[in-house]
Amino acid sequence: MVQQYSETFYFTAFEQWQKLNEQDSALAKDLARWKEKMHRLWHHVRIEQVEAEMSQDILAGSNIPLRAKIFVDEIPLDQLAVDAYFGVLDSRGSIIGGELVPLAPSEPDGAGAHYFSGQLDCRFCGRHGFMLRVMPKHPVLGPIYEPSLLVWG
Repeated sequence: MVQQYSETFYFTAFEQWQKLNEQDSALAKDLARWKEKMHRLWHHVRIEQVEAEMSQDILAGSNIPLRAKIFVDEIPLDQLAVDAYFGVLDSRGSIIGGELVPLAPSEPDGAGAHYFSGQLDCRFCGRHGFMLRVMPKHPVLGPIYEPSLLVWG
C-alpha cells in the first residue's frame, strides 16, 4: 500500500516539480503567466445552453447525444476542458458513481460562443442525470484545478 501511494502521489509530484524547474523554470514561469490570463478572462465563461437528444424511454445500452453552447470569449478552445459528469441518480437526485465524459468543440456560434458535443453512454438501468463542468486546460500540463476557475451547470 505504501509503494502504491508513493508511485501514485510522491513520484508523480516529483516528476511534475522536475518538469516545472527545467530550463531555468521556463514551464513554471509560463504557468504563472497562463494562470494570470485565465483569472483575467474566466469571469466571462458561462454555459448558455444544453441540449440532450432523447426520447421518453431510454434503454440501457443506448447513447444520448449531448450538445452545449459555452461562451468562452477570448479563451482558446484548446485551453478549455468541457466535461459532462454523468451517472445514476440516488433517491435525492444526486449522481452516484458518476463518470466524466469529455465534450469536444464542434462549431462556433459567433461572438465568443462555441458548441461542444459528445455522447452519454447509458450502461445501467434507472434514473440518470448529468451536469456540465468547464475548467481551464494548460497546453502542456492539461486540466488545472484552480480556485475560482471552474464553472458547473
